[in-house]
Amino acid sequence: MTAHPSVSSHELSSILNVAWSSSPLAQFGLIESYLYNYAINAEQSMFLDMSSQYVVPDINVLQNQVIDRIDNDIAITSAFNNAISFTNEHLGYSLRTNKMNEALVGARDIIADPISFACILNGEFPPGFEEEPAFPIVISSEDSYFGNSNNTFLSTALVETAVSLLGPDAQIGDLGNHIDQIWLDHSAIIHITPVNLTIFNEDLPFLDDYLANYTFSFSDETTPLGFTFVHSGYAFGGFRDEERYIEGKLFGPEDCSSWIAKLCNSDIEFSTVDLLFTYRTLLDGNNDFVSNEWLHSEAAYEMLGAFAPIAIVDPFTDILPGFVMAFRSFQDSDHSMDAGYSGHVALVLGVNEQAEVVTLTYTRDMPGTEGFGLKIYDYQPNDLTDVFFLEVNQPPLSLNDIFPIAQDDLTFWDHTTLPLSEFNTSNSFLPPTNLDAFIPLISESEL
Repeated sequence: MTAHPSVSSHELSSILNVAWSSSPLAQFGLIESYLYNYAINAEQSMFLDMSSQYVVPDINVLQNQVIDRIDNDIAITSAFNNAISFTNEHLGYSLRTNKMNEALVGARDIIADPISFACILNGEFPPGFEEEPAFPIVISSEDSYFGNSNNTFLSTALVETAVSLLGPDAQIGDLGNHIDQIWLDHSAIIHITPVNLTIFNEDLPFLDDYLANYTFSFSDETTPLGFTFVHSGYAFGGFRDEERYIEGKLFGPEDCSSWIAKLCNSDIEFSTVDLLFTYRTLLDGNNDFVSNEWLHSEAAYEMLGAFAPIAIVDPFTDILPGFVMAFRSFQDSDHSMDAGYSGHVALVLGVNEQAEVVTLTYTRDMPGTEGFGLKIYDYQPNDLTDVFFLEVNQPPLSLNDIFPIAQDDLTFWDHTTLPLSEFNTSNSFLPPTNLDAFIPLISESEL
């Protein structure tokens, strides 16, 4: 269902400006996307700055040490994920579906390249990794390392290098002594998720190896046994049901539906199945399957009042910025008797001249697709996919609901700060007249 990015710079500029001026949800999403991707870049810059401050007697020796560390981490990650696959214990979605093995393999390729590794130690972005990403981020674009897994690979390489510079026994938690003790809980590229001890199945040597020799093992009073993973914004399930972040996390990972639920100011977490049942229940004349259990659930109670179905006849007039665009995939062409097996959801920004829908979303299909940015989809369903649109009836969040921080709260980014001063956070959203001050690249010349 994904269309090729066929919009021109002029057309995209027009779509983004209309979305900004007509939809608080679109405006909020664009601000959040800008700040989040800015935070990733700032944190990567922080690691580069840190690595450049060390005197390295022999760069080749250090390079081999980092590669050996990564190889060891790949082996432990593989064993860890194999143990996860055999347990029926409750584990967080992001843990079960972690992509650390892929991230480590990609990081190894960067470290193994002598020029790239030398750049990292000199505090410079390696070739092919621009110092400051363009905005908006276009998912799957070949013109930037943002929007694909190269971003995650670079972050992983930077973390592995920084930990290696601390010594052979160092782990990721030790970086807090050199950055700030609160760094991990505010990181835009690292997330801590709890691990159930039972997955080690009384294999004490494996547990000892994990605790002592794995770079990404983590333990503190709040999370006695934790797993840290590197990301570029996306993690399946987001950080749902994680007690460490019960009050939320400023730059925590999201998946497509966890972000839409937050953006829509929902009181509950929901999935694309909930969105499908909401659409089917509310759409006049629709008799497709809706679970009776769902109809009597808290999700139904909340969502049937928060969304309204939109029937699409003419995409140019019926699909508006701020709508939710959702997908469900099915095994065959008869979609009426079940809810399908997987889905996706995105925020509509507009429709291009080819009647493709320009959206803002979190997504991941490594290595070509990963991150938080713009993605274009066909609005029409097909034999194996339902596509449907919903209008949001919830009042939007304010910026202060998501970014309740001042510049000086992020002291570990001592060389840069989040550009919150660019936004009038006393109001829910900026007026359209402030558009150029917010995103200088929404103008055609910057796209």
